[in-house]
Amino acid sequence: MPILYFDTCALVKRYYKENGHEKVKQLINTSTNTVVLNDFGSVEVASALRKKYRQNDLTETNARLRLARFLYDRGKEYTVYDTTSSVLLDSIGLVSKHDLRSLDSIHLSTALKIREKHPNLQFVTADGDLYQAAESEGMNPIWPGKPT
Repeated sequence: MPILYFDTCALVKRYYKENGHEKVKQLINTSTNTVVLNDFGSVEVASALRKKYRQNDLTETNARLRLARFLYDRGKEYTVYDTTSSVLLDSIGLVSKHDLRSLDSIHLSTALKIREKHPNLQFVTADGDLYQAAESEGMNPIWPGKPT
């Protein structure tokens, strides 16, 4: 059974129609896939949806409804990986090695930690820097809606 680790950029595409939305739905809706995210990702999803509201891409009601849907899905469909001190320490090294933003390094560190036990893990991101870092760490990342 494939395990898919989603960073926030990619996961938000399930709740907001933008480039890559259909690919994300396809990946998540495959009943044989296990979708994993980091516990920090939940806060990031809330923040991303709120940003869509501030930018007038969503009404406040729509942003709240999408967040409620995400929280429902989080409890029913996703496996949430708790951030450990080991993940955080490894993240520090990834910041230096790949020039990543803090939460991006936590996403990558989490995925690498999970991959130790599940070598078939696939990393799903919609962030160029994170995609390149995952590639250089030996992963074969998926970028839904990758610009050509």
